[in-house]
Amino acid sequence: MSWKYIFRKKAIKSFSKLDKKIQERIIKKLDFYFASENPLQYAERLTDPKIWTYRFRIWEYRLVFDIDEEGKLIILLVIDVRWSVYKEV
Repeated sequence: MSWKYIFRKKAIKSFSKLDKKIQERIIKKLDFYFASENPLQYAERLTDPKIWTYRFRIWEYRLVFDIDEEGKLIILLVIDVRWSVYKEV
């Protein structure tokens, strides 16, 4: 079973506000990550995971997510530019 990802409501809202070219770049990079056997190799564990656990770094954007390892599912929670993404807490 391969890994899959889903967007939470807040992530969809912030993603839809991005420019179409940025959206395409992010989706292309996510597809690249998920084409591998383990997309977590491209993720970084957050140092203080009060609410969130991991993040992907895609250019100046951060995609913060949690995982459900049993179902091999990544739940994208927040998508924002790097200088404001962690202010969401």
